[in-house]
Amino acid sequence: MLIFTVLMLATAFAEPKTAAEWATQLDETLKNQPGYLAHYHSTMPKVELKGIIGLDRESGVGFARFDIEKDGNAITGKSWSVENGDYFVDAMGTRGFLPGQIPEIDSLRKLFPGSKLDRSLSAPSLLLEGDGVVLNYMVSLSELAPETAWLKPASEGTLGGITAQSVTFQTKEFGTLVIDRKTGLIREQTITDSKGIKRVLQLDDFKINPGKEALVDISSDWRVAGAKSMLDPNILIGSRHEIFQQLIEVVGEGKMPMSDLDEFLAQPALMDLCREIWKQHPDSIPPDHILKEVLRAIKDEAQKKWNTNAPTGEKSDLAFLKFFNTQGFRDQIATRLTENYTSRPEKVEVAMGLLFGQNPPFEATSELAQEASKKVQDATVMAYYRAPLYSTMTDLWGEPEPDPVANQKDKE
Repeated sequence: MLIFTVLMLATAFAEPKTAAEWATQLDETLKNQPGYLAHYHSTMPKVELKGIIGLDRESGVGFARFDIEKDGNAITGKSWSVENGDYFVDAMGTRGFLPGQIPEIDSLRKLFPGSKLDRSLSAPSLLLEGDGVVLNYMVSLSELAPETAWLKPASEGTLGGITAQSVTFQTKEFGTLVIDRKTGLIREQTITDSKGIKRVLQLDDFKINPGKEALVDISSDWRVAGAKSMLDPNILIGSRHEIFQQLIEVVGEGKMPMSDLDEFLAQPALMDLCREIWKQHPDSIPPDHILKEVLRAIKDEAQKKWNTNAPTGEKSDLAFLKFFNTQGFRDQIATRLTENYTSRPEKVEVAMGLLFGQNPPFEATSELAQEASKKVQDATVMAYYRAPLYSTMTDLWGEPEPDPVANQKDKE
């Protein structure tokens, strides 16, 4: 069985020289941590801030929270994800949630086991900004992993001191940032507010890879009652586009044979991925009752032909069902109902829009890449429209039986 891995070529790089190079390297350092838990504090006249951020990449559990005491008043802001992948935010009088995308993420990870797609789509961070505080628990809309909050301002800033322990950046938006070279965490931030008062955010303590349980212990009692849905069914559309674009580029550069691409696109995992996506867009396919009517009619038609053409001794209902319930016959049904879909613009446009956000979805700068792009488009269009058919057939008739030919090959 083919297991495709997007190759990330590792090369021995010289030490970074520019702010952008250092920021990129430190961002990679942070993203390579399996998880972390970090406590921060900031003290100013009459104001005390405590913050905590945590993330476990494998489970997707994480959070970012601040608590401010100002003139005797308490202000709290927090955003977090729970074990089933749901995201919650509770700040400024608003409590909302975003349903988790774990099934689709797992489908992508199964399809692309060498990708850098985390089960967690968030990059928790805490930063001072102007006269306030910025709480980030950003959910990725366009990347395999969400952008770290300090990456862009640090990249666009200037370098300060560089030591064996840390790198300092002077930024326009967030003042001075000191990033730990070993962990990628912010060690210290210094910024001046509108009144000319210096504010300092400091890292108190941290733990790398604290484990899911340690994070759940902290956030398990945070209230979720009354949270309003902020559902965005397109939340992973950018990640899907990026990861398939990488696949096409690998083939286009001759690093992966076209035959391997064909084998890759034939994986059941592609159908599983499309199944998770159309569940979020049920209006893109005929209603379930219509599909069932069509499939029942096909079964009735098949049984009539069976009764007419089958040998006399095999015209029983039991013999028909044994034939009808094979995987091969279901494949024939799916092929018949989706015939010519790849050449029907309206079908391609809907599927490509929902899967990748655009049509045509991919850049292809060579003939090989163009061929790979067409294969990916055709395979994903077919998988998108066939996935609900297979699910409905299973609902009607149960799991299919293996094909007799396949059984014979297994025995041999």
